[in-house]
Formats: sequence, C-alpha cells, structure tokens
Amino acid sequence: MTDFWDFSTWGAFLIIAILFATLLIANILKKAVPFLRNTLLPTSVLAGIMLLLFDAIWTACSGDSFFNLTINITEKVEVEGILMEAKRQVSIFGA
Repeated sequence: MTDFWDFSTWGAFLIIAILFATLLIANILKKAVPFLRNTLLPTSVLAGIMLLLFDAIWTACSGDSFFNLTINITEKVEVEGILMEAKRQVSIFGA
C-alpha cells in the first residue's frame, strides 16, 4: 500500500490541477490581450502552447523534462509457497 503523501496517490490530481490552472491562465490572457482576442486560436491550444513553452524552459534550467513522470510499482508473487516481491519504475510520458 502506498502512503498518503506519495506521488502515486496524488499524481493524477496534480496533473489535472496543472491542466485546469493552465486553461484558466490561457483564458485570462485571451480575454486581456486584444491580439489573442481577435484570433481564432482556441483557449485549449493556447494552454497547450504555454505548457510546451514552460516545459522547454524547465528542461533548459533543470536538465529534466517537467512531464517525465515515473511510478514505482511493487508486484508480489507467491511461487511454491515462497512470497517474492519485485519493484520497478515505469515512466509515464518521458523516456
């Protein structure tokens, strides 16, 4: 069982929160900037461009992608009465 504060518990919520926050910021920018208001660029596309730019800046500063998320998986298998445990990391978006 994972702990309450682990990323595997809160990871999906954090990703959705980042997406909603980016959509909110993109919508505010679209309504505030006259150039963006007059274009046919949807708010969701603007939010995606903002996330890609943020990821490029994050990667340039830290050397690791912002979206390179890994999950620790623990598998327990019983073979001939012996309980074995295998731990591995799975990358979600990055390599």
